[in-house]
Amino acid sequence: MDGICNEMYQKQGSAVMGSSWYVISLILFIILLWSIIYSVPGFRKHRDVIFIILSFVSILVFLCIRESYSDMLVYEDFFNKLDVNKIETINGKDWEILFKLLLYGIKFITSNTIILRCVLAIITIMGPYLFIKRYSKNYLLAIVMFIAIGSFSMQFYVLRQAIAISIFLAAFHFVTDKKAIKYCLAILVAALFHKTAIVLLIIYPLVNAKPSRLKNIIVATLTFTGLIFSPLISSLLVNNFYSEYSDGTSGRGMHLLLLYIGMYVIYIFLVWRLRINKKNTAQKRASKKRTRGTASWVGSELAVAKAEVKDTELSVIASNEFAIDRSALFTIFWQFFATQNNMFCRLANYTRDSFCILVPNLIAELSGRNRIFFSLVVIVACIFFILVTGRFDWYSVIQ
Repeated sequence: MDGICNEMYQKQGSAVMGSSWYVISLILFIILLWSIIYSVPGFRKHRDVIFIILSFVSILVFLCIRESYSDMLVYEDFFNKLDVNKIETINGKDWEILFKLLLYGIKFITSNTIILRCVLAIITIMGPYLFIKRYSKNYLLAIVMFIAIGSFSMQFYVLRQAIAISIFLAAFHFVTDKKAIKYCLAILVAALFHKTAIVLLIIYPLVNAKPSRLKNIIVATLTFTGLIFSPLISSLLVNNFYSEYSDGTSGRGMHLLLLYIGMYVIYIFLVWRLRINKKNTAQKRASKKRTRGTASWVGSELAVAKAEVKDTELSVIASNEFAIDRSALFTIFWQFFATQNNMFCRLANYTRDSFCILVPNLIAELSGRNRIFFSLVVIVACIFFILVTGRFDWYSVIQ
């Protein structure tokens, strides 16, 4: 594979690197343009749904017209060698069985590699689309973050895992709806496209377990122990289960870790701020009830108002967002290990789109200048991250 990839890079050279910045700027411009168009009064009806559909269709177009490189070159080479009359030809590569059967099924219909790319692009983008559409309250900011943190660009090369990620994101509602069997079946299907997905089975119990002080202490202790012995754990996992992904230390592991931690800090700050605002509103409502009615009426109403104050401290994070919050912590945990070995980036990739929901959703709860200010902070941070880490390194339109 390295020889094929190197040949491809030599052909494209710096032209690919140079064109990538124009492409990502064009994508963000198109998405922003859709946002502006559908914010005018004439497009108020169903504007959010239309906006997210057009945005993801635009992203899909760029995925379909991309030039092949990296792993895609290997997949296309395997695809071209498949013989629809000899199903045993799928044994030419040691890949997960469902991915090979998918390529075989496409080859049975057509031998056109452009159609192959389009089908794979539709599959890989469908999961993120459903995930953001189902859980996001701020589509524009969620899509910008989806592009900035690298979820979009990874669909150009690690396609087997991109399909597994898409299945996981599409099935995430089974976690929030507490449908354990359906979720486990979906993850088993995802693991037949990329075996690293099997680790996602742990998400369901971690999210849906009822919190308690003892459980929090156990989780905190295991996490702290894991972080201390991360080099040993990393070595054991890679050598015994994922040796093919043992490709050394990730050069971008620390950048991503700092980004995830930074976004989570912003998220915690916004939660704290919203709790204070809601608590103050509830207290004002309680103080108004003191000024009217009889003593007995005031006593009963005040008790209700005090309960409302307590409830507002816990109601900032919806149950769905609590599940996404836990998956975001899962991302940070695995990304810490990714600073030791690049393989753990693959595990963090599954849940990193949680950040596209957490921060934008809380910003959507703000009003006026606060919403504008924090939106600009996130957008500037995303642009800065792209510039510093080069998260969008390769792109070239098919000739």
